[in-house]
Amino acid sequence: MDLKELKQNKSFRGIKCLNCGQPLRIDDLFCSNCGQKNDVRTLQISELLSEFFTSFYSINSRFLKTIIPLISKPGKVTKEYAKGKRMSFMNPFRFYINVSIFFFLLQGIFGFFDSFEEVSASKLSPEINSSLTLDSVGKKKIDSILVAENVKVKPIDSIKDLNLSLSNNFTFIKKIENSYKFYNQHKELSVEDALDSLNYPPTFNNRLIYKKSSDLVKLMDDESYRKKIATDINSKLSIALFLMLPFFALFYKLVYIKTKCTYLEHLIFIFHTQSVFFLYLIFFFLFDRVFNTNVGTPLLILTFGYYLYKAMKYFYNQSRLKTFLKYSMLVFVFFVLSVINMVFLSIFSFATN
Repeated sequence: MDLKELKQNKSFRGIKCLNCGQPLRIDDLFCSNCGQKNDVRTLQISELLSEFFTSFYSINSRFLKTIIPLISKPGKVTKEYAKGKRMSFMNPFRFYINVSIFFFLLQGIFGFFDSFEEVSASKLSPEINSSLTLDSVGKKKIDSILVAENVKVKPIDSIKDLNLSLSNNFTFIKKIENSYKFYNQHKELSVEDALDSLNYPPTFNNRLIYKKSSDLVKLMDDESYRKKIATDINSKLSIALFLMLPFFALFYKLVYIKTKCTYLEHLIFIFHTQSVFFLYLIFFFLFDRVFNTNVGTPLLILTFGYYLYKAMKYFYNQSRLKTFLKYSMLVFVFFVLSVINMVFLSIFSFATN
């Protein structure tokens, strides 16, 4: 609904805001309380499209006004945003989320096509095709357990070779060790059959121990399983990193305790620099994919390391020596937190798969 048309015709306006109920005068074009147009006409598709393109242009314009100086002038956007120039730039939290989502989405798309190519290649492999068994015509059965062709199944009584004690006093570590050894020799057995052969009751704990012991073998021997765990870690990485940043801001607050910067200003600085990190990550990720190289990671470390130093120097306005010392300290802290984060994510992903 065109604003010019609304100005010309008072019959289109009401005396009460349709959004918040605020009393209005017939001359009011907008509500003084919520800002909505004083328009009582029936909603039309043209208005929806107009609002969509207006909001899209607004977001797109602010995104461009943010990303260009954010990359080209380290620390400047953060300083101006902290001084109050907020309508000129995109919200730092929203900007960070948009950039990180785009990176992980891009990574997921490439990962999907990579896995698709691997599956297609495996279907064309004559070695795999020759090992496939037919249905009831050519399928081999060994006892009541269906196993893949050409797999040598050892007799169940070969468990004696493992020197396992069948007493009920197995420790937790001993159960893991026995399950690990047994799975290495009897990978074709189900969890239930394996526990029965080990003379372990099929309780939840025993099933879990055997399952995780077998997963440990897969983690070392099966590349596809390692990729699965890596994909799961990657899917949680963005959330874990986002939750880590507010804690990292506390270290900034401690290191720059003599400055007048508030905790929120430190946090905004971190979100801006991490957004640039993801932008560099996107660029070098695509660079490696397009040119089939492995130089992206070292180039990322060098370029972002230099960017972070320049951003800290400009935003906190301290000497080069002080900036470098604090820069080194904070990079070390971030590295330690990242390692702890990755260890926790790896353990969690392995435990829940």
